[in-house]
Amino acid sequence: MKKEQKFLNELEKELGKISKKKKEKIINKYKNIIDEQLKNKKKISLILKELESPSVIAKKEKENLNPILKIKTKIKGINFKKIKQKLKNKKIKEKIKNIFNFKSHIKKIKSKILKIKLKTKIKNILHFKSLKKKIKKDKKKIKEKKETIEENIIEEVIETTNILIENKKETKLRKTIRIILQIIGIIIIVILLFIFLWAMMIFTASLFALLDGIKFYGINLILLMIACFILWLIVLVTKLVFRRKISFKLSLISIIIIFGLSGVGISLTINKLSEIETVNDVSEKYSMTTFYEKYSLSTDEEKIKHITFNSEYDTNYIIEYDKDLEDEFKLEVKYYECYYDLYSKNSSSNLYISLKPELRDSLSVFLENIKENKIFASSELKRYTVRIIMNKKDKDRIIINN
Repeated sequence: MKKEQKFLNELEKELGKISKKKKEKIINKYKNIIDEQLKNKKKISLILKELESPSVIAKKEKENLNPILKIKTKIKGINFKKIKQKLKNKKIKEKIKNIFNFKSHIKKIKSKILKIKLKTKIKNILHFKSLKKKIKKDKKKIKEKKETIEENIIEEVIETTNILIENKKETKLRKTIRIILQIIGIIIIVILLFIFLWAMMIFTASLFALLDGIKFYGINLILLMIACFILWLIVLVTKLVFRRKISFKLSLISIIIIFGLSGVGISLTINKLSEIETVNDVSEKYSMTTFYEKYSLSTDEEKIKHITFNSEYDTNYIIEYDKDLEDEFKLEVKYYECYYDLYSKNSSSNLYISLKPELRDSLSVFLENIKENKIFASSELKRYTVRIIMNKKDKDRIIINN
């Protein structure tokens, strides 16, 4: 323990003029290292040999601390706000200089062009009248060009001044509001992109259905217009978020076209739906399949068997009695296989039967029928019958759960 204390005291001396907290941290660090190795039954002399001398350790720890302090003082010395303002002012000055230089440069070029044209035209004295007319036309053109150039210059100057005013006026609160609105806008864009992808998937699926023979051109057109409308919204939101110019005419024309074509699609679908016939008599195309199974009852007369049906349809049970059945009962289910998938699970006390409508099957049935311009009543396809045959003495042992 004396050796350990001596090592730590030397290290404290070597560290010199460092803050007390940092000194304590370093000493505690090396104290913990020694304590851990002592727990592992190592000798103190071996531990101190493995560790470097206090002077070397002190040097390393000081080196680790110094670069951070240097960087901190450097950062404190820099005035970022002043640098930003200088850069902004420089950029604006350069822009304004370029604008005015451009104006003077254009004037010089125009005067030179006029001089050259006049010289060449004076030489051709024979065609003086025609030359006069051409000069007048050229003057008009130059005037028009001058006006357009001046307008562009004024617009640029106004834009730059507006930017300057906005930068000056924008407070911290406005900045935060702007950033929050931009984030919300980006989230909306992502959601709209996701919806657009789904719309495109549905549209491609409708095209495949069209190739398969389901000629609902109106629905195809409506789905395409929905995708176009979502895309239009994405473009509009992105322009608003990133402060881009929105051409009112173009956006208005595009939305009119989208709604116009979707209206055409709706009228086509209504026309096609009027041709479709609804058929209530399902038996002309579909026939019921029969599920027939015999189940045994427990020999213990006190044990009850529960029958549970899971389906969307209200089940009607037909119960019949048969004297020949001893400790057993029969179950008969008649249903439309095109609409349902039957699943049964039997245990000693429970019988579970599930008639689950399969979406794929029902959709394929629906699409097949539409090809023939027919829709078979789903209420009839949902219908099924359940017949339970048992011995009369076992009627209290079988309970039907609705």
